[in-house]
Amino acid sequence: MQHSEREVGTIHALLEAFVKQKLPRALEIKKRVDEGDVLNEVDIEFLERIFHEARENRGHVEQFPEYGDIVNLAVQVYHDITEKALENEKLRSGKN
Repeated sequence: MQHSEREVGTIHALLEAFVKQKLPRALEIKKRVDEGDVLNEVDIEFLERIFHEARENRGHVEQFPEYGDIVNLAVQVYHDITEKALENEKLRSGKN
């Protein structure tokens, strides 16, 4: 499939922002929750913004199925963060 310069530019900008900004921040949060920490308000706002941006950019990403592995990685990282953070919250509050 042939893509316009605008489509290619958009997907490259999205990928660059993901690789340079969003993924490193997500991995830092994941490391903290894997060590037993819970999410703070800034973390929650970041994750909410990422989910919102993902929904907004879904159409762009779907035009480039070759980046599906990156999208799947992102989804898995964010899922792992939220799952572990919820587990940590339950442990801290004494709920199992």
